[in-house]
Amino acid sequence: MTPFLIGYMPFALVIGTTVANSGPFAPRLLSTVLIMGGSAQLAVLEGLDRGAALWTVVLTGAVINARFATYSASLAATWADATRRFRAVAALAILDATWAVAQRRSATGIRGAGHRAYYAGAAVCLCTGWTVLVVVGALTGAVVSGEAVALAAPLSLSVLVLPRLRQGGAMLVAGTAVVALLAAPLPAGIDIVAAVAGGLTVSRLGVHAKGQRS
Repeated sequence: MTPFLIGYMPFALVIGTTVANSGPFAPRLLSTVLIMGGSAQLAVLEGLDRGAALWTVVLTGAVINARFATYSASLAATWADATRRFRAVAALAILDATWAVAQRRSATGIRGAGHRAYYAGAAVCLCTGWTVLVVVGALTGAVVSGEAVALAAPLSLSVLVLPRLRQGGAMLVAGTAVVALLAAPLPAGIDIVAAVAGGLTVSRLGVHAKGQRS
């Protein structure tokens, strides 16, 4: 998780500064744990600061984090033999980075208790490190440039993405990021939802093509 935490550091510090900028400190800091997703948390805090209606703020956070439902569904088969308690707790920590390392671990053929233990360790490290970084930003009022924030998360995710681009179909799936780029001017995280929809479409096309070859 170290490369991810290094990449997420500027973003976490900005969120921490936003937490401390206005409003009651404790509830805003608690949102770091309740909304485990930096983009959604930042959107919620900014919406509250602007005086937006509560339903609008909640809907915005839900839309931005909607992609995690897709991540969760992709892990359902891997965790089919896990207890319901494990699945309920593990679902709270399904994020971009934890999902990515879980998928990479699955590709090595490791399943069952070994896979779950690996995921749990990754989730604890990432969530704890992220929370600590946000707290540091809130207490120190750290200021980070917008350019650094924009580049941080993609650079950290590239640690896992780039080595897999040579695999069959990977370039096609990676191309769906263009959808998010084109939809970037749209409000409320619609670009993320559009990218997820594009990725799912490409995935279904790939499965269909594979079935025809078989």
